[in-house]
Amino acid sequence: MSRKYVRDTVRNWIAATPSPASPFYETINVDENPTDPLWYTVDFQSEYTETNTYCDQKEEHGVIDFIFSGSPGTGDNTVIAAAETVVDAFVKNKDPTGKLSILNILAPDEFSGGTANKYYQVIVGVEYMYLFD
Repeated sequence: MSRKYVRDTVRNWIAATPSPASPFYETINVDENPTDPLWYTVDFQSEYTETNTYCDQKEEHGVIDFIFSGSPGTGDNTVIAAAETVVDAFVKNKDPTGKLSILNILAPDEFSGGTANKYYQVIVGVEYMYLFD
């Protein structure tokens, strides 16, 4: 689970870069049932935290998972194209405090295992580093 600063900053960046073709839905502790043919949500994964010896500042490293869901029949090309568009726009955001940095965009991966019982899903991970005291 990522720290509150990371979650709040990511949600602010998402709000600042809306995507009409694939709207964002908050699904963490919220029951959603979108009717949009293509939409996305995020999940936060903290991987590890370490302390820098030179200034005792802490670093949290993790992944923000962007999960895109397309209605059955949407196809992988449409979902992956939307994912790449949204994530490419998202990573252009910069934290003016310098605390949160985007490090890398991972390749898209099938989240639904290729099935489309309810949605065809693609996940794109965005690696981050968060500096704090």
